Amino acid sequence: MGHPIAHRGQDEGIGGDWPAWQAACLAMMEGCTSLAVLKLAGWERSKGVHAEVEQARRMGLPIYAMTDLDNGYNLNPEPNLRFAGGAE
Repeated sequence: MGHPIAHRGQDEGIGGDWPAWQAACLAMMEGCTSLAVLKLAGWERSKGVHAEVEQARRMGLPIYAMTDLDNGYNLNPEPNLRFAGGAE
C-alpha cells in the first residue's frame, strides 16, 4: 500500500518513502484550501499523512476524513484527526 504517486515514482526509480516525496508534497500543499485524508488500512501509521496533517494545521486548513463506502466515499470534517498508532 502507498500513495499512488509513490508507486509511480518507484517505477521511475525515484523511491516511495516519505523522504523522497516530503519536499514536493509539502510544497504542493501551499496551493491547497483543505486536506482530505483517505482512511485506507494503515493510514494512521503513515509518516506522510502525519506530516501533511500537521502542515494543514499550521496553515489553518480545514481537515476532512474520507471513508470508503461500497458506492463511493464519505467525506466528513475532522479538525481533531487522531492517530491510533505511531507513524512508521
